[in-house]
Amino acid sequence: DNVVGVAFSPDGKYVLTGSYDKTARLWDVQTGQEVRQFVGHTDRVHGVAFSPDGKWLATASSDKTVRMWDATSGKELFTLQGHSAWVWTVVFSLDGKWLASSSDDATVILWDPATGQRKLTLKGHGERIQGVAFSPDGKRLASAGHDRTVKLWDAETGQELLTMKGHTRLVSNVVFSPDGKRLASTSGDLTLRLWDTTTGQETLTLKGDGNGYVAFSPDGYRLASTGADQTVKIWDAMPRSPESTR
Repeated sequence: DNVVGVAFSPDGKYVLTGSYDKTARLWDVQTGQEVRQFVGHTDRVHGVAFSPDGKWLATASSDKTVRMWDATSGKELFTLQGHSAWVWTVVFSLDGKWLASSSDDATVILWDPATGQRKLTLKGHGERIQGVAFSPDGKRLASAGHDRTVKLWDAETGQELLTMKGHTRLVSNVVFSPDGKRLASTSGDLTLRLWDTTTGQETLTLKGDGNGYVAFSPDGYRLASTGADQTVKIWDAMPRSPESTR
């Protein structure tokens, strides 16, 4: 069965995967051996995430739920119910205070991972939300919609702050720069776009196979992107062409 979600533990010793076989699995990086299975979802597991302290795991599934797990024992702690369609992505804020999930129901839900209680439901997109990311300070949240927009939200109040338009097809992923001043998004239009998080203005368009994952380097000067052409492209934050293709 397809493995579609992956996350490193904060200490780098383990990898968590989510699969179409309805399970999440924990693997030892050194040995490659399976350490633990997390069984409970009734449909495909899409997104997986570790809490920043490594004590909890979160999983997102086609069964319309998010589940919280004890990373050490494998015990299910909470089933988070609130979405009305497939759940694609789960992500913790860097301080571990909040968990966000995105769904086919065109909403993002913010949860308290300590209690399993829903805090906020963010509504504004017109179609599926696939990618979601917290700003480094945890005060804002970005979402990538199949309605071709990127939205920025206040994570405390749920207020929509900005809508960024420019992509001509669905937006699949979004990520903040390390300083929180920029957003990078990938899309089915095969572009990677950078946005100013204060003004919402597009600052750069990088053309290539951009409908995959994207990540900033720790210093924020470079971007890495994946695509269907089975390459990883490394981009400078300013020029219009990739530095290298690997």
